[in-house]
Amino acid sequence: MKKCIIGIACALVLFSCKNPYEEFQKAVEQQAQDQVANTTQEDIDNNVAKIFGSIDPNHTWNSITQGSVSITADADLDDIVKVQVLTESPFFNEDAKVLNETNASKGQTVTLSYEAPSYYDHLVAACVNSRGMYYIQVFDINDSHVYFAEAQKTRSMTRGEGSFPELSTLKLGSPKQSFNAMRAEKKYGVWAEESGQDWINDRLWEVTGSGDIGSGWNIELGSIYREIDSFGEKEEANLREICNRFLVKLQGNTKKNNLKLIEASSIFSFSNNQLSTDGSAITLIPIQAYTTEFKLNTIYYYYYRPEQLSGMSDEQQVKFFKSLPKFKAVKVEKVQTSVEMNAGAMYRRREYLLPFYGDSPQAGQAAVSATFPKGYKIGFLNQKRENDKYDGAKNGCSYGDGRLNYELNHVAGHYKSAMDKSLGGNIEGGMSWTSPRIAFFGANKKTYMCFEDGSDCNFCDMIFEVSNGTEVIDEPQTVEENVYTLMFEDRPIADYDLNDVVLQFRRVGDSQVKVSLVACGANDKLFLNGLNGQTLNGNREIHEILGFGNDILINTGSDNGTSSRVCAPVEEIFNLGGADIATFAKRISISDKTTNATISFSEKGQDPHAILVPCGFPYPMEKVCITSSYPKFKEWAQNQNNNIDWYLYPSDGKTFYYKNK
Repeated sequence: MKKCIIGIACALVLFSCKNPYEEFQKAVEQQAQDQVANTTQEDIDNNVAKIFGSIDPNHTWNSITQGSVSITADADLDDIVKVQVLTESPFFNEDAKVLNETNASKGQTVTLSYEAPSYYDHLVAACVNSRGMYYIQVFDINDSHVYFAEAQKTRSMTRGEGSFPELSTLKLGSPKQSFNAMRAEKKYGVWAEESGQDWINDRLWEVTGSGDIGSGWNIELGSIYREIDSFGEKEEANLREICNRFLVKLQGNTKKNNLKLIEASSIFSFSNNQLSTDGSAITLIPIQAYTTEFKLNTIYYYYYRPEQLSGMSDEQQVKFFKSLPKFKAVKVEKVQTSVEMNAGAMYRRREYLLPFYGDSPQAGQAAVSATFPKGYKIGFLNQKRENDKYDGAKNGCSYGDGRLNYELNHVAGHYKSAMDKSLGGNIEGGMSWTSPRIAFFGANKKTYMCFEDGSDCNFCDMIFEVSNGTEVIDEPQTVEENVYTLMFEDRPIADYDLNDVVLQFRRVGDSQVKVSLVACGANDKLFLNGLNGQTLNGNREIHEILGFGNDILINTGSDNGTSSRVCAPVEEIFNLGGADIATFAKRISISDKTTNATISFSEKGQDPHAILVPCGFPYPMEKVCITSSYPKFKEWAQNQNNNIDWYLYPSDGKTFYYKNK
């Protein structure tokens, strides 16, 4: 509550023979004390009712689930150095936060406590190696122990001749023109340009025959596959957590743009979304086809020796890739049902083999080997085929190497819609003419391939596991510690902007916490209780700690520009002393020397004068009530079981946040 300056107090200053400022302050403090002394419980209740309505009498103002879990560090990593409890999957996910961590070695069991936002019904345990590589395991809030080994699947292809089909049956049929070749032949659109004409000899190949070909393998519509076991329960939970955090399909009712996440991956930056073969058989396992058009899609692959690119310019490389033979791998409609296409269903049903046909395949030729030579590069494309027309809007071959998408991305309607608005597309921050439509990412020591088959940029239309035969993609992840925010309201008749004092807490290891004094949106003289640090303690006034007098509002946003300042928070590290962060934070109170009042964490059913929020969130701006800056707060105040994630939904322009690194 910010105090009013009245004429009587000013007059006292003008006529005093003592220090004018000191007399002014004394008069103001006396006025504040009188106001508090004359405030009745009825006054407080009326103000609370006006702002919140009827507060839930059982409300504990708790947004945190506290628990502990034992973790056995048996993940498939070579040199585990620590284990963590996380809010979410860490893979390419800025929203993931560390709730607690400790050093650990492979095979060791440790127990970690955690304080999680209460809207999570499951969390993530993680093992981390010395290079920052992660291996995760999802667990339910009520689980007491987490193991990694039971959810780990080894590479599905056994390296031995008994696992392979009879090679003599894997004979190539006659090649067919791709849609790129048809369009080049017709000089359709940009295919009339020089780069488009380079597609003229582009051909698609597939094996002949059908049915059982031995060792459990079959041929169907030019694809070679075998039936495999489905996911284990824990493995599927991990995969859902990874994919549903990384490649979100929808944001509200709009398709989410995941292009920047894809472009941030090092595999896109350094290899144009091509993989290196490791000398064994290459297999693919489809795990999702989250698209209504899955029946139109067929996956092909191509390969080459890296030395073949020696001395080539970028243009020459692209021309070389356009001329390479492409071989059928997966006919997607044979993997899932139409019922599953809109449900985001995940499955593990078939494994597809990608034979090696040598560098100069011929019609009628048998596969050279079921295994790939080590050191080749392999790339992928998706042929989308609605009909056989070269000018069909949905017909085309889309590649992981974006340079090969230049012509396709010009096709009006279906493909061009995914372009950035500056290029005539429909998406802000959309694709360029040479953006990829297939990309790779690594998670839990496996490599995954994700597809954008049409008119947006969500890249989760299909997801395949590259289950064997290539070097595993694994990128180090960086995950920040979770931040907890404690907010105070200083006066009994409150405006409830809850920014009079703002503190934030961040774990440092498993036994310490960094406390940050972030903001002070009050003019009263305020002191910290419960912190006995060198800087953050009860001896210095809070404004003074931040470097200002108590006539200044600090890090709370605009106050008509008259008394508001922005400065870096003041931080200090404290030992938790065996307490969890929530307990540690709730021990802190504020002494208001202006009113001789103490503000502590709000008790059950009280109005919210001090609450703890389990994130580092934008708190209400100066003089903006929390019910205005966070509209869902009022419903939460009236029923603590409603809108428990209210702090995720701020109103535009009504909050302030000094991000504390």
